[in-house]
Amino acid sequence: MKQFYNFKNRKSNMFLFSSKALIITLFLLMNLNGWGQNAGFFGSSQGGLISYDLNGSATVNSYAWETNIGNARTLVLKGGIIHTWKNGSGNVCGGNMYYRVYKQGSSAGSFSSAIALSFSSNGSFTTTASPSNISTSTSTDQRWANSAQSIDLRALATSEGTWVIEVYFDASMNIGFNGGCNSTQFYNNNTNNYKIYFNVTRNPGFEADGTSAFGWINDPNSGGSVTNTINTANIRAGSRRMLSTLGTGNLRTAARHTNYIVDVPAVGTNYIHVLGWVRSADAGDLAAVGAFSPDGGTNYPGTSSATTANSYARFTVSGLASNGKKYVPEYIVDSDFDGTGDAYGFEDIIIYTSTSTGADITKPNAPSGLTVTRTSGGNNILSWTDGIDVTTNTSGIDGTLILRTSTDKTTSLSALNSVLLDQAFYSTTSTLGPTTISDGTNTWTVVSNGTSSGSYTDSGAATNVNYVVVMRDKAYNYSTGIAAFSNCINPTAGGTIATSQAICLNGDPAAFTSSLPTGHKGTLEYKWQISTTSSSSGFSDIVGAISDTYDASAISQTTWYKRLARVSCMSDWTGAAESNVLTVTVDQSNASTSTYTSSWSNLQDDTTTGLGAWSLSTTGSGGASSYFISSSPDIDLNNKSWGMYASGGSTTANAIRVFNQNMSVGSTLNFFIDNGSVQSGGTVGFSFRNSSSQNLMEFYSANGGGYTISDGTSTTSSGIAFTTSGLNIS
Repeated sequence: MKQFYNFKNRKSNMFLFSSKALIITLFLLMNLNGWGQNAGFFGSSQGGLISYDLNGSATVNSYAWETNIGNARTLVLKGGIIHTWKNGSGNVCGGNMYYRVYKQGSSAGSFSSAIALSFSSNGSFTTTASPSNISTSTSTDQRWANSAQSIDLRALATSEGTWVIEVYFDASMNIGFNGGCNSTQFYNNNTNNYKIYFNVTRNPGFEADGTSAFGWINDPNSGGSVTNTINTANIRAGSRRMLSTLGTGNLRTAARHTNYIVDVPAVGTNYIHVLGWVRSADAGDLAAVGAFSPDGGTNYPGTSSATTANSYARFTVSGLASNGKKYVPEYIVDSDFDGTGDAYGFEDIIIYTSTSTGADITKPNAPSGLTVTRTSGGNNILSWTDGIDVTTNTSGIDGTLILRTSTDKTTSLSALNSVLLDQAFYSTTSTLGPTTISDGTNTWTVVSNGTSSGSYTDSGAATNVNYVVVMRDKAYNYSTGIAAFSNCINPTAGGTIATSQAICLNGDPAAFTSSLPTGHKGTLEYKWQISTTSSSSGFSDIVGAISDTYDASAISQTTWYKRLARVSCMSDWTGAAESNVLTVTVDQSNASTSTYTSSWSNLQDDTTTGLGAWSLSTTGSGGASSYFISSSPDIDLNNKSWGMYASGGSTTANAIRVFNQNMSVGSTLNFFIDNGSVQSGGTVGFSFRNSSSQNLMEFYSANGGGYTISDGTSTTSSGIAFTTSGLNIS
């Protein structure tokens, strides 16, 4: 099938014409683009194909986009193919393919440089392809191809999981103005590109693709007396095992996995180890596991041992490896034991190298310190300290198995530990192994079974979940797990704080009270914030204020407070619940306020918050008294102070302010006083009175002597000597 594509990048100097000519020219150009295309790619997804070799099989030319080609033990990119068409005025001059490989869910990275696709066929041809062959008999159809590449895509897939091969194509063509190829057309799925997926595992076991044996070669002795089939009965882990049956015969290799390859380091003293699980129908049947080197290293076929009837037993083999060589696992079966033929089940076979002489059959130590925090984006971040592998025949820590279930199942950890099977491969992909584990009561989902970095991010996770982290060594022994329950929800209501209040300048607000936040899941954390700007802006954290209540220090201007609350499992304060905003108003009444006249004659208070207006009075005769506003450097605020004087005879000067509200227990009144000289017989000071004008407390100096305190019934010396330098009274 052919398909027309529009060109939109033809260069032209038509814009040099007049506006009238420009309109006509653009009309012609649009006609050429929309209806006069003379070359293009085939449609129906057949315009571009990728060519690859999977697991040593013959080259596949595929346009089966958005499909998974299965488990890849080897995967080699051979190149690609494009199919193009043209008419009598069109031309195609060649094409290119571009690719990139990345793990599903990870950053994609950059595309490769172009793989040039050269002319292959013209006119009538058929391309062998998947899902179906592509044929044409049109003389102007063309095929452009390159199958000479040998790019190891499997080497780019560095961890277990699902990987993506993403490709797009381009071709140089013309659109009919001349015979050259002056435009590039892309075949890229409307900029979404084309993708094929494959799986990677280092431990294929017998979780095969389809019904195949996933790379196991049947009876490499070529004697033909052993029959190997994938079997779903009597499974140890996962959904499959290998069943080997044979009649009478000698000890022989039953199967060898030629694609489960490990490479021995080129230097040092290294050992090869194989571990596997075997069962048979009859007690006493003999079997073994072995290590085979396909490139000439020393082979270790293992020593046959008796199997256990109808239950799995672990078999191992170890040997000094040939440096720089490759090894694959195999298993061996015995001749007929009881005269009726033998049947063996093989499961969970592992091969690895280490510097230890023996196979590692001991569990590593468990991790510790597992915590779960939640981000504002809805991700759960797990953090822990890795356990270490044991010293006996250590293979080394190789990764972590992370499991998850809903609600708090911490009490099920012991039961879960008992069902984790050594050498089994638990997977996030069903084609590689079990994706869930049952502890007998609860089902746990396999979140990850990869390399360990001491942390893991579970993206888009629920809030009410339980995690278990288990260490895995190189021999696929699993430690006991460590559990953490994450039920991480910030408060839906921030609670209230009280009480808004008014204080005098430099006063100390009464300690705040509060009600607690609600609607949260997890342990609450708090921080208090302060603003001197307004009730809605300018807030900053108060260092050290992290309790549910707060006792503010003295302030000199009106200030706003609020409290934030979150649960400790959250990674930041985004989404924290806020309380109401509490206001502490500072009475800024002072002599510099513009409403005061020089003689206080208007008697106005500039804020009237907390304190009433001034009441002024003079008494007596034979002298002079008055009020003024001036500068007293010892106590000035904004270079001004209130002043008054009385001199001679029996004259007095009084200034009274009434409290507009009761002072709470623990609050403080603060003011400044500065007296000049005191004449003989004179007194200067202040007093507190009740509503009946009774003195409750008086502080004064008589005759220029030291200051005295009176409580209305008795007097005592304050211990403060007379001074004209000013006093700060609290």
